[in-house]
Amino acid sequence: MYNDQIITEKQHQQWFKNVNSSKTEHYFIFTIDHTDTGFVSFKDVDHKNNHCYWGFYIGEAQSPKGSGSVMGFLALEWAFQQLEVEKVYGEVLSNNEKSLSYHQSLGFSKEGHFRKHIVRNNNYLDVIRYGLLKEEWIAEKPKVMKKLAERGIDKKDLDTNFNELMI
Repeated sequence: MYNDQIITEKQHQQWFKNVNSSKTEHYFIFTIDHTDTGFVSFKDVDHKNNHCYWGFYIGEAQSPKGSGSVMGFLALEWAFQQLEVEKVYGEVLSNNEKSLSYHQSLGFSKEGHFRKHIVRNNNYLDVIRYGLLKEEWIAEKPKVMKKLAERGIDKKDLDTNFNELMI
């Protein structure tokens, strides 16, 4: 997700209309304790080649520590189990150290480096492409669960919901 522009009401309405009719896009609101906390999207779902693009964000700076890790865990579980894809890929701005580290912590591997790919504030930024294969996720999942447990997070005990955005 590269967009940092303010979205108008008309743009929101058009987006909702498009989401409602799409077979290749899925959107989720992540909630903790009945509070909307984050957003995950799976786009460009390709069932022939079994891959999809993902994007996400945590909306509140005051979100409980580890919210992003739990959200990522649940999102990847959904993608590999429900969408039945073999690969999830995403792109990260090279100056977003937190997101670069986040992808690596979930087991993603760097697959590409797009130099001077995006312009922000009249400066070019590189974009890093990450990919995660289903078999890599299966191998990485216990490590991610262990890291969550070490941080005092038990995904079964959290009052979390990962709900598809229905319009």
